[in-house]
Amino acid sequence: MVLAQLFSNSTPSSLARAIRAFRNLGLARGRPRKIGKAPKLARRLNVTDVARLAERYRSGATVYELATEFAIHRTTGSQHLHAAGVQMRRQPFRATQVEVAVELYGEGLSSLPARNTRHQEYLHNEWI
Repeated sequence: MVLAQLFSNSTPSSLARAIRAFRNLGLARGRPRKIGKAPKLARRLNVTDVARLAERYRSGATVYELATEFAIHRTTGSQHLHAAGVQMRRQPFRATQVEVAVELYGEGLSSLPARNTRHQEYLHNEWI
């Protein structure tokens, strides 16, 4: 209503500018335009940072801790570690490990480390 009163006797160009300004406000569709934070740019790690990331992971830091420390997302950290060939912790069993686990369970050894010397060398080399 206010716009109509202000621009009722205006030239077509000023009226067109007013309509464009009104549309840019986002009110024409009945909802205000959302104004939020600008999206974060992804941080890129250089070769030195990836080496430090891998060393910290090997020394016992979790992916969550490393993500905070290096200001990256945890999945980005995992991708860097995989690309660097780092052995990840808490991975699912490989097929050979499943076979041995079934065999050990059948022998009554349902938890690691096994006290049975027959499997200690295998467990040390393949599981740990």
